[in-house]
Amino acid sequence: MELQRVAQVRFEPRWLLHLSLLLFPLCYTSPLGQPNEKSPFSISFSVHCFILVTACPEADFGQLLNEFCLTKFKLEMDEIDKNLWCDWGQTVKSYREVTNCTYLVAQKLDCYWPGPQVNDFFITIHRNYFHDCPATGRVPKDPPSNVLCPFIIAPILVTLLGTALVVYKSQRNEGIV
Repeated sequence: MELQRVAQVRFEPRWLLHLSLLLFPLCYTSPLGQPNEKSPFSISFSVHCFILVTACPEADFGQLLNEFCLTKFKLEMDEIDKNLWCDWGQTVKSYREVTNCTYLVAQKLDCYWPGPQVNDFFITIHRNYFHDCPATGRVPKDPPSNVLCPFIIAPILVTLLGTALVVYKSQRNEGIV
């Protein structure tokens, strides 16, 4: 903790002094002088604030992310077939839980979330589990047959009909020439 003199403030009524203690609980005031003759209620105060610096225990943070969050995520992903890892419907629950876990661990340790370690944690997860997934997050698959068949059959029928029409017209024109 560091004690730092922030500002000198002149409070006219004394109740402002008490208000400052309510508004700034980490600050305290000390008198600088005595009331003067012109304004008996006037006194100068110096406002001092404690600057609290808390540091995130980064080594513990990374270890706890791996112990609590990654271990559970690995177990959940092992239950899902590897072919379904790119199916967002199958993995969204596990992904939300690991995200929430990282947030709770960061909150307990007074670490920033998301921070560099959380970003590295998720990059590792994506490298290990989602590296083959397309950018959209969906597994590419064929549309249902009732949608796909008309798009396949229609061009084939048009091609065959066009060919038959050309052959028919070419045979009919031979007799006139």
